[in-house]
Amino acid sequence: MKTKAKRIWAAICLSTFVAIILLFSFSEALLVRAGIFMAPQGSGTADVAILEGGEGLETGAVNIALDLLSSGRASYMVVVLHRLSENKKQFALDEDYSDLVKKRLKTSGLSEKQFMVVVTPVHHPITLTEATIVLKALSKEGVKNAFLLSNGFHTRRSFLTYHYVGRPLGINIIPLAYFNDFQLENWWRHEEGLREFVSELFKLVYYQIRGYIPAGVDY
Repeated sequence: MKTKAKRIWAAICLSTFVAIILLFSFSEALLVRAGIFMAPQGSGTADVAILEGGEGLETGAVNIALDLLSSGRASYMVVVLHRLSENKKQFALDEDYSDLVKKRLKTSGLSEKQFMVVVTPVHHPITLTEATIVLKALSKEGVKNAFLLSNGFHTRRSFLTYHYVGRPLGINIIPLAYFNDFQLENWWRHEEGLREFVSELFKLVYYQIRGYIPAGVDY
């Protein structure tokens, strides 16, 4: 078992290293296309807008989701948060974070019928666990189309995971990447952009090798 795990990690490291070397050996145009691949942008309208959070939410991401609702491109928002252990919660913050998010969304002008906050456990593989819980809940509500708002280069892996889970449930996923720390057109000029690209490319390869996102599936 340990030998198999070592082989998997070796394959991931080698694949990621080769991809990065090839990528940075070519022109800026290729770097832009690589960024677009890792951060896909869909269009159109959907039943709901799924906003991927983590331990917290970024204000810019929430504003994008609110714009989708106000423009009529979506009529409902689903906020996804990760459940924190008691030891990881911020000291002196006694109120549950999900409750704070709900209150803030209401003060932003949304009614309780326009949003839902889903708190998912931090169980490996985290994104697959999250997608399974969220989409099963939406399937019961009859949702057929959903925007997926994800941060930067995490979008590709998140989109493929949600798409894989959503397809047998009859839910079409439309990816919407957003950026806060750098811009897509020159991501390689920023330390945060380089770090995020390499990290997410590594994780994407890992998900596919482990079968969390089956290879060869038509997306």
